[in-house]
Amino acid sequence: MARNDYLPGTDGEQLIWLGNFARKLNSIGATVGVTPEQAEQFEIVRANFQSNLDTVATKKSDYRSAVTRKDEQKVAMLKLIRDTVGRVKHHENYTTALGDELGIVAPETPGIPGGGADAKPEFVATQLADRIRLDWIKSIYDSVIVQCKRGSETTFTLLGADMISPFEDLRQNINVAVPEVRIYRMRYAMKDIEIGQWSDEVRVACMVDASA
Repeated sequence: MARNDYLPGTDGEQLIWLGNFARKLNSIGATVGVTPEQAEQFEIVRANFQSNLDTVATKKSDYRSAVTRKDEQKVAMLKLIRDTVGRVKHHENYTTALGDELGIVAPETPGIPGGGADAKPEFVATQLADRIRLDWIKSIYDSVIVQCKRGSETTFTLLGADMISPFEDLRQNINVAVPEVRIYRMRYAMKDIEIGQWSDEVRVACMVDASA
């Protein structure tokens, strides 16, 4: 019968385990052939691991704060843009030709106001310790539909819709000890209607552990 690994699975649990191991090795190591110098290496390893975990926690906090600031600034930026465009379009000298020059005239497909039949989202995928971040370009559309398949899956699964970039896939690996390949794609939507073409597929080989 297979036994569980004596090492715990998460970073936090491993840190606690390592602290106990290092302390006990200092007192009983000689009994099992471990010298004091060899035992001391585990104290150093534990301290380095603790330092790295603290750094990761700080960077996660900084990242979340940066995303919040970016989103707040983006809301203000978009309001400024739309308010200004609204004034421009209501000015007596405004023409469609001027609007085209400014990039404020949306392309249209018959029956789908503001939609483009050839619209195709562009995005990049970034692996973080506990998630995959998808940064996408909104253009004139309301949102994107996000799909993914991973591991041995042969069909795409809907992950959801996103109105503000980035989209974050918080799922951990099916087996957190084994890397897996995820394939993402997106499609624009306007007023809950899917628009245009599916994006090019983006492939990510990742190790995501939501408990790390």
